[in-house]
Order: sequence, then structure tokens, then C-alpha cells
Amino acid sequence: MTEKERVAEHLNTLSILWYVYAGLHALGMCVGGVYIAMGAFAAAAMKSDRNAAPAADWFGGFFAVIGAIVLLVALTGAVLCFLAGRYLRQRRNKAFSQVIAALSCLNMPLGTALGVFTFIVLGKPEAEELYAEAAGGSGPG
Repeated sequence: MTEKERVAEHLNTLSILWYVYAGLHALGMCVGGVYIAMGAFAAAAMKSDRNAAPAADWFGGFFAVIGAIVLLVALTGAVLCFLAGRYLRQRRNKAFSQVIAALSCLNMPLGTALGVFTFIVLGKPEAEELYAEAAGGSGPG
């Protein structure tokens, strides 16, 4: 197996790992849903008490906003990680994959490991050749 074939295999493996990582982000959306549900249940329970009715809207709204933010951040992370995996598989948008890898390094430990390995593989000259071939060129400039 040549080094170029090995790098192509590594890119495919990284692509799969990015898909799995996107799935973990999507699973994090459940946390946002739980917060939204907690806010709704707390507001409904507090509204039954006439003295707590004004606080019920504020309290339920607070949890709903927190849940919506968590849900939005997790959804954004899932979409970006999915796109990074897709672009690695298609050998295009290398800069996008590098930016997402850098951002994922902030998420210890899985994101850091995935980001570092993505940088290592994308930094190889063979990866440059694969991306150039996919773009229709004959090789790096």
C-alpha cells in the first residue's frame, strides 16, 4: 500500500469519525429538549399556585431560553461536523475542515483528538495531492 493510498484511507476513516461526532452533537440536542420540557412543566405546576403565577412565566421562560440555546448550539455543531466529514470524504473544502477541526479542539477530549488527527492527516503532502486530484488538477502547484 502506497503512502497516498494510506492517506486516502485515513481521510475516509476521519470522515466516518466526523459523522459519529456529528451524531454525538445531535444527541446533545436532547439536553436542550429536556430543559425546554422542564421549563414547561415547572411553569404549568407553578401556575396552579395563584401566588406563584407571575414567577411561573419568568421561571418557565428562563428554562425554555436556556434549552433553546443548548439546542441551537448542538444543532449547529452537528451540522458543521457532518459537513466536515462529508467534505473530507469528497476531498474538497479543505480549509472548512481545518476550521471545524480547530473549533472541535476546544471540546475535550474527543473533539481535541479528532481535531489533532485531522490536522495531522490534512498536513501531509499526499493529502494535498488527493485534494488537487479531486479538484481536477494534476497535483499541488
